[in-house]
Amino acid sequence: MNFYKLISIFYDKFFSWNFQDYSLFLEDNILNNYQKNNLKILDIACWTWWIFPYFIDKYKIDWLDFSKEMLLEAKIKFPKSNFYLKDMTDFLLEEKYDVAFCLFDSINHLDSLLKWEKVFKNIYNSLVNDWILFFDCNTLQKLSSFDSKNNFIAKNKNDYIILNRKSILPNKAIWNLKSYKFQWSSSYFLEEAFIEESSFYLKEINNILVKYFKNIEYYDMSNLKNISKINKLDEKIDRIWFLCFK
Repeated sequence: MNFYKLISIFYDKFFSWNFQDYSLFLEDNILNNYQKNNLKILDIACWTWWIFPYFIDKYKIDWLDFSKEMLLEAKIKFPKSNFYLKDMTDFLLEEKYDVAFCLFDSINHLDSLLKWEKVFKNIYNSLVNDWILFFDCNTLQKLSSFDSKNNFIAKNKNDYIILNRKSILPNKAIWNLKSYKFQWSSSYFLEEAFIEESSFYLKEINNILVKYFKNIEYYDMSNLKNISKINKLDEKIDRIWFLCFK
């Protein structure tokens, strides 16, 4: 079973617990700093996408994802947006954007720095001059901390889903997703899917970014309630935001 198809109907329930802090930080510290009428945003690997109801009426936001199921869920929420069914490592859009997002460790789903660079290049080509890419990723430190004993559980009507994350290599972790669909009485139909996340040394990631972007800022987002700008890369943090200026 396709991981993204399986998780699409449950995704909001898994991650909506932290969307308010995340979206408020984006607006207060990123979007509000760039005064422009009709700001155009491209959200890459957009998932379903529950974070943007906080400011969907303020900006023009379009969505790109290679999962048809994820886009369908997002389209229910935002029917007036443009939706691109494309792989983030291989896209070229006619329209240009002021801001590009690639959020919630979506880029970690790519297993090589070569693929990461393809994404950065594609985004660079999709931005107007002097505007920004904003993305986050799990660090090597974060992936190494995943423990299979920690499960996320969500419910949708009578169905359940369990998400388990486990470190398997120094730079890789595996996500195991189990869906229990109610059949009758106490009977459930089990579907299971897996996906890997990969990360790399922050210096290696930064070395690629400087090929395309003239200025880069870093934020420690290990704690979403206490996000802070940092002056230099630190491999010991769990999650990092890169703010990149074209």
